[in-house]
Amino acid sequence: MIDKKFNEKEIIIINCISKVLTDGGFSLVDLEIDDEILISIFVYNKLDNNIEKLSKLNKNIYPLLEKLDILKDDFSLEVSSPGIYRNIKRYEEFNIFCDKEIKLTLNDKNIITGIINKFENNILDINVLGKFLKINIEDIKSAGLNG
Repeated sequence: MIDKKFNEKEIIIINCISKVLTDGGFSLVDLEIDDEILISIFVYNKLDNNIEKLSKLNKNIYPLLEKLDILKDDFSLEVSSPGIYRNIKRYEEFNIFCDKEIKLTLNDKNIITGIINKFENNILDINVLGKFLKINIEDIKSAGLNG
């Protein structure tokens, strides 16, 4: 599994919005910039990910991004939840989605479904029907939320 890294422009945006996310109880899951016109920010709040909170977050983030010189004047902002079947792109997402069900495809083609317990030192600890399995990140081909 490859750990997605943010580029320089994405890091500038993340630094700009991190306080607003934290204050709202949100974790940044992902950020995408499409042709420097559409900024898509995927966030997760363990307690509440409803549309009203996401809309308020959008209204709080937009003016911050308008002040950045790195974006075009006519950019659009989309703030969204990651979705219940999100493909995991960054190792940090295993911590963000702790206690959520995950589906793993291993390099040996075996498929494992379980609940994320924790992720540290490149080891994913998941609960599969009451048994805790420790899986090295190097052994995972792909991972995604499973509803």
